[in-house]
Amino acid sequence: MSYPAKLVVLALAGITLALMTGCTSSTSPSAVAELEDSWLDAYYIYIAPIRDRDISWVTCALRAELGGEGGDAVSGLSVTCNGEALVFNQSSYLADITDIAPGETVTFAASDGQYGVTASVDVPQPPSNLVLEGGTWDFSNPGGSHTLTWSNPATQADSVLVALAGQGLHPLDVYAYSTVLPSDVTQVVLSNTDLADFSGATEIKCLVSQSTLGAFTGHAGGSEVWVRAAIEGVWR
Repeated sequence: MSYPAKLVVLALAGITLALMTGCTSSTSPSAVAELEDSWLDAYYIYIAPIRDRDISWVTCALRAELGGEGGDAVSGLSVTCNGEALVFNQSSYLADITDIAPGETVTFAASDGQYGVTASVDVPQPPSNLVLEGGTWDFSNPGGSHTLTWSNPATQADSVLVALAGQGLHPLDVYAYSTVLPSDVTQVVLSNTDLADFSGATEIKCLVSQSTLGAFTGHAGGSEVWVRAAIEGVWR
């Protein structure tokens, strides 16, 4: 299955929000005065700087859903991440902000002018030493598999996210896969069956991240805030 490139960039970063630039949102923006009753879903990722990247990472995002999880997107809010404004784009508030390093704190703030909430979560330490066994992806054997290994930091977060995105010959031939593992896991075996769509990829990007889960303090509408620190690997 093919996906819009923007969606796969976000899937690779581990974002579960529907943040597809250039695509029509599945929900219509609501009035702004309903923040108090809305479900809030926010995300930040730090990617260890191991190489120059050829894509623009959306590192910070927040979605407000009217009346509970799955509701219409709430537009018109004032949303910041560590004081930097996030811009509403069809269904979510987005920004590619200055890196907030591991050990520092990410603070989201949202307000509709009458009601405001904040959430603060520390950025975990990223994994290191990400290795693809054999150094290449071979999809010639449908029953084959690939092993990724990495080293976790001494202080671990709540879970590990492994996310892959493959780029095919056509700009729209982009594929995504992700799995969540316990925070102390240092290896994953991926079968060619699970990655069947990736056989046409000319490049596969991988992120392995330590992930911490937080929430907006005292927000009755419910919330989830994911903060991740990742290491990146790219193989052809």
